[in-house]
Amino acid sequence: MLAAVFAGAGLTKLAGDPAMVEMFADVGAGQWLRILVGVCEVTGAVGVLVPRLAVAAASGLALLMVGATVTDLAVLQASPVPSAALLVLAVLVAWGRRTTTQRSWLSGPRTVQQKPGVPSQATSAGGTSSRSTLPSMRP
Repeated sequence: MLAAVFAGAGLTKLAGDPAMVEMFADVGAGQWLRILVGVCEVTGAVGVLVPRLAVAAASGLALLMVGATVTDLAVLQASPVPSAALLVLAVLVAWGRRTTTQRSWLSGPRTVQQKPGVPSQATSAGGTSSRSTLPSMRP
């Protein structure tokens, strides 16, 4: 859900939707900011779907929503509820994915030694068992 919301919002900004052009003109930072925010939103949406990138992507989207919430309050005098809700959702996704991402980054390939007396598929030139590298099978 988080990825779909940010992909849609980012694509709307990148497409130059008149409402987005007007909103960023009201902010006063220029249209370059609209494009930058759109790229960040689309990139973050894709990153949330990639397990190894999910924590970083969701964290980046959360930081983006901190800026959006502050802008809503201080510059646009608009309701901060939508951006604050997305901030909370992005933080929840980052927090929920952190253990999965830590395991995938930290575990890497596992080395499994063969038990003595158990035939192995991989043997060295001397006929002794070698070590095989298997991907991590942890959940």
